[in-house]
Amino acid sequence: MLDRVERTATATLHATQGVSNAVKQAIREEADPDIMAGALVDGLTMTLLASVAPDRRRSVANDLVMLLYRRLDSLNMFDEDDAGK
Repeated sequence: MLDRVERTATATLHATQGVSNAVKQAIREEADPDIMAGALVDGLTMTLLASVAPDRRRSVANDLVMLLYRRLDSLNMFDEDDAGK
């Protein structure tokens, strides 16, 4: 999935870059993290509904959850006691 995400992001660089820049700006302005997370989840949800075929949505959603988990884990965001919870 990561390869597909990277290829798609490259193909749609302008739109993707706009979203990325908006997120970075919100972080710089110290936006409320709960609101920020909610907005990002809502964006992912809207993207799934608008751009992913219904028969693939569950699989893509599961891939997104795993991608987030792996990214956070790679940054040591979880204690060993929290693994798999």
